[in-house]
Amino acid sequence: MKLRSILFILCIMTLLSTIIGVFSYYSSFKSRSLQEFEIHASAHTKNLKNITANIIEGNIKAVKVLSAITKLKQPLMSPDKKSLGQADLMLDHINASLGADVCYIMNSNGTVLASSNRDDPDSFTGKNYAFRPYFKKSMDGEYMVYMAKGVTSGKRGIYYSHPVYLDDQKHPAGVLVVKDTIDKIEKIFMPKDHYFQNIPDVQNISGISAVISGNHDIVFVSDNDELLYKLLWKIPEKDIKWLSDSRQFGEGPWDWAGFTLDSNNRVWDRSGNEYHMVREAVANLPGWHIVHLANLTAISRNINSLFLNRIGYVVLSLVATVFLFLAILYQMARSDIAKRLDAEKRLTASESKYRLLFTNATDAIYLVSRDSGRIIDANQSACRLIRTTHDELIGLNFSDIDNSFTKQEFLNLWKNKAEGDAHIFETSHRRRDGSFFPVEMNAMFFKNNHQLYFYGIARDITERKAIEKLNEDLRRARKLEAVGTLAGGIAHDFNNLLYIIHGNCEFLIEDAQEKERDILQDIIDAARKGANLVRHLLAFSRRAELNLEPTNLNNRVLNIKKALARKLPTMVDIQLDLAQNLKPVLADSDQFEQVITNLCLNSRDAMPQGGTIEIRTRNIIIKEEYPEEPTMKKGKYVLLTVSDTGTGMAQEVIDRIFDPFFTTKGVGGGTGLGLSVIYGILKAHNGYIFCYSRVNEGTIFKIYLPAYK
Repeated sequence: MKLRSILFILCIMTLLSTIIGVFSYYSSFKSRSLQEFEIHASAHTKNLKNITANIIEGNIKAVKVLSAITKLKQPLMSPDKKSLGQADLMLDHINASLGADVCYIMNSNGTVLASSNRDDPDSFTGKNYAFRPYFKKSMDGEYMVYMAKGVTSGKRGIYYSHPVYLDDQKHPAGVLVVKDTIDKIEKIFMPKDHYFQNIPDVQNISGISAVISGNHDIVFVSDNDELLYKLLWKIPEKDIKWLSDSRQFGEGPWDWAGFTLDSNNRVWDRSGNEYHMVREAVANLPGWHIVHLANLTAISRNINSLFLNRIGYVVLSLVATVFLFLAILYQMARSDIAKRLDAEKRLTASESKYRLLFTNATDAIYLVSRDSGRIIDANQSACRLIRTTHDELIGLNFSDIDNSFTKQEFLNLWKNKAEGDAHIFETSHRRRDGSFFPVEMNAMFFKNNHQLYFYGIARDITERKAIEKLNEDLRRARKLEAVGTLAGGIAHDFNNLLYIIHGNCEFLIEDAQEKERDILQDIIDAARKGANLVRHLLAFSRRAELNLEPTNLNNRVLNIKKALARKLPTMVDIQLDLAQNLKPVLADSDQFEQVITNLCLNSRDAMPQGGTIEIRTRNIIIKEEYPEEPTMKKGKYVLLTVSDTGTGMAQEVIDRIFDPFFTTKGVGGGTGLGLSVIYGILKAHNGYIFCYSRVNEGTIFKIYLPAYK
């Protein structure tokens, strides 16, 4: 009778616990589902914004470079049939290369002189678009990105405009415009249920709408075609008139899409459905935003439906569990001692299996005291990786094999971690011979007999890092090859023009008067500067002829220091540390002086308040595979190091510094070709260049050239 009473009380307590648990589970389930939805929606919106900004930024850089092409300037100086024909052909080439909708050149009055769609029924040639804001802003000397519906074609597009200057003119003589299609941006919008593919408790949620809206929140691009050219919110009549007068979105009408925004940043539609909104401004596109709307009413219904579908099985499972629990409890009362003995046997077998798995695992496994940081146990794979014996490894502090942490840093890493929290990170381990290799750590800590232990699994990722480096080099090589082809073609045409200008001026200056000689000399100097630019482009495209000869880099550095003294401010100091008996290298002296000069000028720009530039040379022998360049052959090299005490760079900047047209300087501050030219020159010399930098800690460039035998 007593046992039955106990079982009855336990049954009542179990049912009450079930009701409380179901309610708590529902609250937690709904709250977590909504939170994860908002996090994924915000991340996706930012991703759309970043991709859109990258597309726009790339086209801005391209239009900026193309606006300096001579063949596009000729119609602005003399719009004859020949110059217009050459400009048309060049615009055709640009249009095909960029995959744009149309490219055209406008004079200072806003009339289109040449266009890539000149043969189309809706040709822009001869038409005047002076009313367009992008034309007005570019005539003021600035580039502009402008989204609009075409007046002639009726198609949506993104207009990239840039002023075109003639030689020695301070004001633009015209404007180069590239109209890109909207297709590239439309393709980045994902299916509506994309955000929830990685959320286990939220699936097939509808009502997602992502749009791009401009001034007055008129929809210009959307994953819902029914929203195009509609206003998200109601706006005053004067703003409607502004839209009509701007001719940016056609002639209207611009209906209201039915959304209302309240003060709490919640959105409602005509039917009273509530929406979650994420709004992100797009860089280089003032007044335009990525707007993401999701139907919270539909999401809540879906969550409730999912919960109810699950809770039915839960209740049945709990009822069955109660009866099963009572039966098990009764049986346990009769055979408690026998089960304890059986549990002890299973525990012993489990420990044996664990030890077998621990010993024979292919990855290195460490057991470390969290309080002292000392290694308590390790398997044979760990001994092989560190190249030591088990007895030597046991007792070492973990910081002895991992140079990323001091003893105190290792202890602080786990100070605020809860038991069972996993932490995955990449680091490097040190072998007993002093060499380092990269590893991926999967670490956690646990408690045993009131003692805290760190449990870490280390995997050697040397081969994976090498493959990642090879893939990155292949990507950069393909990009340099593609852009280099375009740069090389332009450089040769530009060089032919400079040859004519320079030769005629040299011929005229002999018989010219003194005042005319000054003008001609200015033209000759400008032509020489243009020739230097041609050499840069040819070096970038690797089409320049190399004059390779045995060269002592110490002599090159000493020559360059004299020239740099005139280009660097007095608060920038150059220090030399040149090796004695430096081995010669097979190099083009002029091009290599350009490499050192460009690096020093970059260091100067990174030290606006002054600092120190150090140039060092050394003889180096590479005996093992170079950790950052798997394709680097073993052998003798000459190492040239250029370091500064400047502002330094973040890792995401270092990853792109050798990409063509990438620059951290403002508009007009640089073309982004300097370091890519250096990269092209060194590859042509079978050399290698590496950059090491940290923010506010300076920058180091290391150049390896094969020693000349």
